[in-house]
Amino acid sequence: MRMFIAINFDETVKEQIIQVQDRLRKHSLKGNFTHHENIHLTLVFLGELPESKIDTIKRIISSIEFEPFQIKFSHTGSFDRDDGKLFYLELEQCDQLLSIQKKLTAMLLESKFIIENRKFFPHLTLSRKTIIKSVFKEQNLDIKSG
Repeated sequence: MRMFIAINFDETVKEQIIQVQDRLRKHSLKGNFTHHENIHLTLVFLGELPESKIDTIKRIISSIEFEPFQIKFSHTGSFDRDDGKLFYLELEQCDQLLSIQKKLTAMLLESKFIIENRKFFPHLTLSRKTIIKSVFKEQNLDIKSG
């Protein structure tokens, strides 16, 4: 089973994200856009794991204490890929989010999970395999959750 730990958003935030996607679609020839029900912010990607690991993962998630916090998306960005661009929403710096992600990672590693060794880049994927017909870059977005 493919597993990851992520933050989900309420419908109000998802609708704002969909509006940005719709503007991106207008600038695209084609793309694989993230479906409404799949909109999330990945904190840790775990990959293929047996179902037997779910209880351990739940225990780790439940043990992390934090105060409510707000996430604010600041602008769009993209990565070049062989099959097109990957477009994403980037977040403003959020120390609480970074702290939670760091704690999750440390506890998962302690429990012998294998995690990619790369710097955490908090973002929400809007589309993959996107071919652009005109320039698309949105800044100063006012999408907040929390």
